[in-house]
Amino acid sequence: MRKILAASLLLWATPATAQNFTGMDMLRSCRYAIDPPPNSNVATFMEGARCLGYLDGMMDTNSIIQSMAKGQIALFCAPTEGISLEQAARIVVEYLKANPNNLHMPGRLQAMIALRTAFPCKS
Repeated sequence: MRKILAASLLLWATPATAQNFTGMDMLRSCRYAIDPPPNSNVATFMEGARCLGYLDGMMDTNSIIQSMAKGQIALFCAPTEGISLEQAARIVVEYLKANPNNLHMPGRLQAMIALRTAFPCKS
C-alpha cells in the first residue's frame, strides 16, 4: 500500500506532457546538464535544465512524502545531508548507461529507479 501511495503521488505530480519524455530523453538531458558540449547554444542549456528540473521536483516530492508520512514512506532515502542536483544527474546518467534496455520507458520512472537504486531505504 505504501509503495502504491508513493508511486501515485509521483505520477500525480508529473505533468501530462511528461508522458513522452523517455529514458533516452532523460539521458540526453542529464548529460547536457552535467557536461554541456563545447559551443552549446541556448537550446542545449534548456535541455540540461529540463533534467535538473525533473530531478529537483522529484527530490522535493520525496521530501514532501517523507514529511507527510513521518519518514515511514519514501521514494528513495538519500543521506541526511542531502545530494546535489549534479550528483543526482550523474546517478541518473550512470544508471541509464548501465541499463540501455530501459531507455524506451518513461524518463521520470527511470530517474526514480536510479535514485532508489543509489539510495535504497532500509525496511
